Amino acid sequence: MAPILPVDCFEEIFRFLQEDKTSLHSCILVNRLWCENTAPFLWRQPFFFIGTTPSEKLIRTYISCLNEKDRNLLISNGIKLPKLLLPPTFNYVKFLRHFNLERLQKSIPRWIKVNQQTIEEGTQDMLLYVLLRFITRCCPTLESVYLVLNSRPIRLFSTGDSILIQSKFDDWPNKFTSIKNLSIDFTDWIIYKSYNFNEDNEIHNIAKLIKSQDILQHIKLIGNYQVCPKIIISSLGDTLIEVEFYNLNFEGDTSNLLECCKNLQVLIFDGCYFPKESKKQPLSSALLPQLRKLHIIETDFKFNDDVLISLIRNANSNLQEFYITRHVYHRNFGSLQKINSALAKYCSNMISLNMPFYSNELTYISTFIKAFTKLRNLSIGSRWFDETPINYRSFEFGRSLPTTLQCFEINMPCSFTAESFEMFLALLKSPLEILRIPYCQCISDQHLDVITRYLGNSLKKLDIEWADCVTKEGFLKAQNYINFIYIKNHEELFR
Repeated sequence: MAPILPVDCFEEIFRFLQEDKTSLHSCILVNRLWCENTAPFLWRQPFFFIGTTPSEKLIRTYISCLNEKDRNLLISNGIKLPKLLLPPTFNYVKFLRHFNLERLQKSIPRWIKVNQQTIEEGTQDMLLYVLLRFITRCCPTLESVYLVLNSRPIRLFSTGDSILIQSKFDDWPNKFTSIKNLSIDFTDWIIYKSYNFNEDNEIHNIAKLIKSQDILQHIKLIGNYQVCPKIIISSLGDTLIEVEFYNLNFEGDTSNLLECCKNLQVLIFDGCYFPKESKKQPLSSALLPQLRKLHIIETDFKFNDDVLISLIRNANSNLQEFYITRHVYHRNFGSLQKINSALAKYCSNMISLNMPFYSNELTYISTFIKAFTKLRNLSIGSRWFDETPINYRSFEFGRSLPTTLQCFEINMPCSFTAESFEMFLALLKSPLEILRIPYCQCISDQHLDVITRYLGNSLKKLDIEWADCVTKEGFLKAQNYINFIYIKNHEELFR
């Protein structure tokens, strides 16, 4: 019987299910046609489906796809392989599009343990070497890659007990050139360097891999506060749309950082460090006219206000999300005023904004918040510094907030009375859907009563985290109006 739908239609249908493992598995069991069209979607991202739990089954499936030469190599190195009753239906590695090295490495010891073999360094390395070589040889392309450089290089034992050190990514720059999303984690790079191995070879392979990409759009670099390989940073190109830096130490001159990334739309610095002794300002040569999202979180920047204002001015109305925490270089309120004034002047399309004010500075918000008529998310405060109480006069900025606001957060460990917060909510014109007060330990039953009275018809989520002053009765009463309430000490309320 001819299929009711063309094959192309099946593929489009299964594409909508590509993150639903259960549904895809059910589709495979329908018939051969469904199986042939579903398998590529089920096996394009197996590391996503296994999550953080090591998977013996994944390693077993990949081993079953190995050719005779690879299997003999494993056997000759003392790895016992289960006998295959039937050959696999597909070479599943051909379907792989999203690769995660960390989850592959963690699954290998699980397979070894389940197969009752001794977990030795050489056994794991040999199996990893064979599987990586198999992926490089059989997988036609990769779309997203997560690499960890926090482990030692592969150490292969050859005859005569001599040791062959094998780099993991020698062939990758020539093989995979269509990666869209690349994440590199070298959190434990110092530990890795302690081995007798030329670590620069591994870093150069990664840099070559980045340079060989034709359509790389998103890169994430995760460090350890002590290292940031310059060669990797300098390899970034103009195809990038999103760049994320976490816990990196940017050494030396960073004035030309991201200078070539003219199409960049998202830039995140989180927990990074820029040396104070640097004479040239970081990012001073970067234009970034397409920037729509800028986050500078807990980052020790060595720049003057003009650099950040220049980024804001260049992005202009494209900038829609701005998040900056109050760090050592912006304790001066005058600096914060200049930055916020620039935002109000140039960024009329702002949707999400974090403003690191202290409690005694909140009255200033009213002077420029009116410029953001499309604002949906607003966070105020500096959680690490300010415990000053908020008085009712400080809450008067509520009348200036736009009707488009959906999410509001007080991001500081301050205190305020239920009466003061009631005045804020009475002035507020927007029907909030999300309210976060995660660091304020003053929240009581009276506060909950005020919140439900003014926001009970609109609020979907309330995050108060610390609620030592909330009783069980007050919590249950608020639950009648709000679908989700997060309290960290929730269980203590029901004792």
